Amino acid sequence: MTTWEDFKFICFSQEIDTEVIEACKDFVHEHNLDSKYRSVKDDLGYAELRDIDSVAKGLEEIKDTIFYALEVYDKIGKSRAKQQLKKLKKDPGKYIKRIVLKTYWLSR
Repeated sequence: MTTWEDFKFICFSQEIDTEVIEACKDFVHEHNLDSKYRSVKDDLGYAELRDIDSVAKGLEEIKDTIFYALEVYDKIGKSRAKQQLKKLKKDPGKYIKRIVLKTYWLSR
């Protein structure tokens, strides 16, 4: 069974910022993930999670979502990635939290 620290290491090995993952910890632990009756296709109550059916797909979705969230530019074309990453580390947003929840659940 994968612990939260093991999951963070998996994310780190996939070059996903672990501070963003750590910001999702409270959201993940609020949900009861111990049900043995859930299937891989279970969306855990969130429709956008139905397509994620493996840990690899979940990790790829987390990585892509963070990448596209950092593609922010101001009016003159200057990258705002550093400021956006600071915001993600404080509050990753609902979608990233939900993807982390599903991926962590699949890794267990």
